[in-house]
Amino acid sequence: MELSDTDIVRFEYVYGGRPHQCAYLVTGGMLVAVVGQMERSAALDRMLPERLARILVHELLVEAELSLNAKGSEQESDKQSR
Repeated sequence: MELSDTDIVRFEYVYGGRPHQCAYLVTGGMLVAVVGQMERSAALDRMLPERLARILVHELLVEAELSLNAKGSEQESDKQSR
């Protein structure tokens, strides 16, 4: 299947006070949301694509933040143990 820019819906999502450029694509009853290099997909079911895309993007950004915080905590504990 050939994709064009018209198939991709771009939007901005503000998380942590910072805007993030995001996009989503609906294909075969599935929605794929992308922010940065992260992506997540889910079945559309009865939810509006815009709403589902924002939920998925929020989940991705929360996971990225938690991952960064965990790495920061790890590095801090490594410094204290030296």
